[in-house]
Amino acid sequence: RREVAKNPRAASAVLARLAKDSDSDVRRGVAQNPRTAPAVLARLAKDPHGGVRREVAKNPRTTPAVLARLAKDPHGGVRWGVAENPRTAPAVLARLAEDSDWGVRRAVAQNPRTAPAVLAKLTEDSDWGVRRAVALNPRTAPAVLARLAKDSIWDVRWGVAQNPHTAPAVLARLAKDSDSDVRWEVAKNPR
Repeated sequence: RREVAKNPRAASAVLARLAKDSDSDVRRGVAQNPRTAPAVLARLAKDPHGGVRREVAKNPRTTPAVLARLAKDPHGGVRWGVAENPRTAPAVLARLAEDSDWGVRRAVAQNPRTAPAVLAKLTEDSDWGVRRAVALNPRTAPAVLARLAKDSIWDVRWGVAQNPHTAPAVLARLAKDSDSDVRWEVAKNPR
């Protein structure tokens, strides 16, 4: 049953039936399946098992309304899945940018739908991984990238060096960075 639940060729009626299975691993497989109907995903979003809800949150067929509900889930992994989902509304991402879980904030910083103003605010995050994710996001404004290019953590500067929207003057400064990995990324930058 678990393998059928994950099979992208499974019929909709079979997936709907498996979504009611007593085995949470089967329900998780249905939640992962890219062919699962949005209505079935909405039902699974109320599952008692956090792992099932997390897979619903990550599924690209989950509706923005269900994602908004899941963004308030007590399970950090579920909120992380919502933050990763490209269908999550920018307003929901803005709320998740203030989450206490660094993984959720990092996923928000990576999401292509996160608003530039939210990305700018995340440059002040205490977690360097969040700041690096902002540096790598193609929606990050050049002025924000210039600020991140001065970060004390080389991984953040490495992200700035990779971003195709980093200004040439900033890249010139990073070409003299003390870290060889940062300099290498500057050399590979298309600008």
